[in-house]
Amino acid sequence: MKKTVVKVCTCMECMLMGSSDIHEHVEDLKMDIISRDENIKDDDIIIEAITKCHGKESETGKISPVVSVNDEVINNATSQIVMEKVLENYQDEV
Repeated sequence: MKKTVVKVCTCMECMLMGSSDIHEHVEDLKMDIISRDENIKDDDIIIEAITKCHGKESETGKISPVVSVNDEVINNATSQIVMEKVLENYQDEV
């Protein structure tokens, strides 16, 4: 079974830009995926809150909120983008 690790930054900048909403939506998606497939267990999708990121500002402007899915960093993350990345790992199973 594929493992998915989602890391959501919870530094002040990312929180102000909506990372807590992203975290909540991904948690809901996780529960939905688990309820649809008995082969997917709770520890197959790991959601971590991290407190340090590079989400302050880059040369091109603000990049918060920052989320990673299986080590793929997503700048200016939205719930939709992050959930699509998670679902890509399970589209054959769900």
